[in-house]
Amino acid sequence: MYCINVRDMGAVGDGVTKDTAALQKAIDLCAADGGGTVYVPAGTYLTGKLILKDNITLDIAGGATLVTSPDMLTDYVKTPGYENSLYNTARKMGGDIPDTRKDGFSLLYACNARNIRITGQGTLDGNYKKLLIPREHIPGKIPAWRDYVSDLTVIYSPDRSGVYFPRPTVIFLEHCSHVIIEDVFIRDASMYTIQSRSSTDLSFRNITVDNYVGADNADGFHFSSCCDVRISDCILRCGDDCIAIDANDLTPSARFNVSNCIFNSRNNCFRIFTCLADHPLKRQLVSGGRVSDINILNCVVEDASAFVYINADEGTVERVNVTNASGRIDRLGTVFGITAHSARVDAVSFAHWNFVSNGAGYIYSNVPGAITNVKLTDIDIEVCPKTKVFGNGVDVPTHEEMGITQRGGLPAYWLSHYFPYFLQIKHADNLYMTDVHIRWGEAHIDDIDEINQSKETYAFPPTPVARYSSPNWPAVEITGCKNVVARGLQCTPFGDAEAVVVADSEGISL
Repeated sequence: MYCINVRDMGAVGDGVTKDTAALQKAIDLCAADGGGTVYVPAGTYLTGKLILKDNITLDIAGGATLVTSPDMLTDYVKTPGYENSLYNTARKMGGDIPDTRKDGFSLLYACNARNIRITGQGTLDGNYKKLLIPREHIPGKIPAWRDYVSDLTVIYSPDRSGVYFPRPTVIFLEHCSHVIIEDVFIRDASMYTIQSRSSTDLSFRNITVDNYVGADNADGFHFSSCCDVRISDCILRCGDDCIAIDANDLTPSARFNVSNCIFNSRNNCFRIFTCLADHPLKRQLVSGGRVSDINILNCVVEDASAFVYINADEGTVERVNVTNASGRIDRLGTVFGITAHSARVDAVSFAHWNFVSNGAGYIYSNVPGAITNVKLTDIDIEVCPKTKVFGNGVDVPTHEEMGITQRGGLPAYWLSHYFPYFLQIKHADNLYMTDVHIRWGEAHIDDIDEINQSKETYAFPPTPVARYSSPNWPAVEITGCKNVVARGLQCTPFGDAEAVVVADSEGISL
């Protein structure tokens, strides 16, 4: 088995010279010999897309950094995905479904490969600050939905002279198996840090991800239709979901084990979902998605908008277990959310949690009985309310109420930011709560009446109308449920309200 030092292939490592060709040559030579190790010694290597192949170990030494080239129009050769890739399918559809990821825009890319390892104490740099492209340099028309100004564009292009388009992932795995990524430091991703589609037997250990918290879609890990995934001892600071799991590559996602991780996210630590596709043709493709058997253990949250958000939009999410978790949720969110819209969520267990948060939790389905068999055991939440648009007891507005009919009554996925302060449960059956404690801490809501009453503050989504006289909230509200059993429930109201409110429900034992 080869071991090739990239310097021997002509890599300079000065941070200015393009080292793409030398790095790729080392990979190709190893692959031609049946596999081996590509060794990257200390230095800064500016590189475009590198294609990893079977039986390759990429060993990035301490002091070595691979920097994503900002020259997106020249340094990222288009590489078709595997035959059944969702991106290929989307490309065949034509119309207005652009998605640059179908071309594999990524620093490190692998397709139909196995036995890949990325290791070492080195760094992968997504280089988001340099990925602004002047509009006149982008061929073709930019679709309207891409024509927006992200947080980063505001900072680096206040005159709207450029956009981040396309934005490469740092690592992109399609239809791969037996992959190990460990010990590396990854920073400044402008898109998903590590994206995996239709891949199996993936291990991620001792990885630190440090992204700009304002970067749109800068997820830590994003898995679509992947199975047998292990994540442990990672530190993830992300501009979007730290770990996202979906079934949007037309086959199920199943058997994830996540343990001993630390999270900081502008959005969710975990988003576990099906569908969430806007375009009708895409939606038809992914509507039967299935995500199952997710086990999460011993995790800590530094900050986020939600710790766990399960959102089934058609399809099924089942058997999700999250045990031993603690931390803070300060970013206008809630500890957890479980929603099902024309879909099903079954067998969710949250146990041994201790959080200080801006909200307790939210369980909601638009169809009675679509959420079943949820267990909350030994959950302690101190709610410290801060003013937010939702959170005063209103139902999350539907797309119809927002004037969007394409997806029926599905609330937008980002509404996890606005879930209620209290534990709100609607249309869930067979819910078991044991030793759930919800108490109120220090509040910062001096301007909440102004938010509630203003018709001009927010044009989208619309300003809600409070169901409770603000600020007076219960700790728990249960509506339209069947078979709810609570033992050791300890809660108090905020202000002048009942501690527990039950309406239109059957088989309630508190």
